[in-house]
Amino acid sequence: MVVATLLLGANDDRSGTVAALRLTGTRITGRPDPSGAEICHTFSLQGCRLDEAVQLHGATTRTIEIADSWAPGINAELARIGADLDLRRSALEGDSLILVSARMAGNLLVSDARISGPEEWAVLAGGLVLDGGVFGRRLTTQGGLRLPGAQLLSGLFLQGAWLGNTAGVALAAGGVAASTVVCSQGFTERVGVRLRRARIERLLTFEGASLNGHGVALDCVSMHVGDFDYRTAASLSGLVHLRSAQTTWCQDSEQSWPKKVLLEGFTYGFIRFGDAQSAAGDDGPPARNEVARRLAWVRPNPGYVPQP
Repeated sequence: MVVATLLLGANDDRSGTVAALRLTGTRITGRPDPSGAEICHTFSLQGCRLDEAVQLHGATTRTIEIADSWAPGINAELARIGADLDLRRSALEGDSLILVSARMAGNLLVSDARISGPEEWAVLAGGLVLDGGVFGRRLTTQGGLRLPGAQLLSGLFLQGAWLGNTAGVALAAGGVAASTVVCSQGFTERVGVRLRRARIERLLTFEGASLNGHGVALDCVSMHVGDFDYRTAASLSGLVHLRSAQTTWCQDSEQSWPKKVLLEGFTYGFIRFGDAQSAAGDDGPPARNEVARRLAWVRPNPGYVPQP
C-alpha cells in the first residue's frame, strides 16, 4: 500500500525539507494501515475518497488531517496524536470514529462533519484524553457519541449539532471531566443526554437546545458543574434527572422544565431566572412571582420528598 509505505518513512532522506504526506483530490483504494507505527510527520488528505477505513490503532503520530473527504471510518484506538485530529467537513459513513483510550495533544475537530456508525454509536471515545477540546459545531451523526470517562481540558463544543440515535442515547458522557460543555444554539438530539457523575469546571449550557428524548431526556445524576444554563428551546417530553447534582449557578426559563423532574439532593449556590424582569409583568412584585415559579418547579418531583 503506497500511502502506508510513505507514512512509515519511504523517501524521507531529502535533507533540508520538513517531512509530510499531503494528498489532494485523490482516491485511495487500499487500506491505510500504519497501526502501531510511529509516524514522525504530518498526514494530510484534502478532498480525498478512501475505499477502506483508516487504521491507526496504537499508532504514534503528529497532526492528522482528513478534511473535506469521505471514508468508511477511522480506528485510532490507543493512538497517541501529538497535535490535532482534523476531520472538518468530512463524511465517515459505515464504520464508527473510534478513539477509545486515545491521547491527543491538540484538538478533535469535527465541525460540519457527518458521521454514521454501523449500529448504536457513531463515535466511540471512552477514556479519551485531550489537552485541547472537541469542536463539533454543526456536527451531524447517525448514532450516538460515547465519551465515558473522557478528559477534555478545553471542553466539548456542539453548537448547532444534530445527534440522531434511534437505538439508544445521543450523548453518553458519564464521568466526563471537562472545563466546558456547550450544547446550545440549535443543538438537537433525539433520544437523551447522559452526564452522570460529570465534572464540568465552568459552564454546562443547553441554551436554545432541543432535547427530544423520551423516557429520561436529561440524566445529570451526581454531576458537579460551575454554571448550569438550562434555558432550552422548549419544554422536554421526557424526564429530567438531577438527583444529587451540584451547581454553583443555575439559570433556567419557565418553559424549560418538563412535567416530571427528580430533584432529591440537587443543590445550588445561586439561581437565576432567564426572563425574570419581563416575567414579573404587572401582576405582582417579582419576588412573589419567583416564589410561585419555584413552587411549581418543585411540584413535578413525584411523591413527597423533604429536601426539595
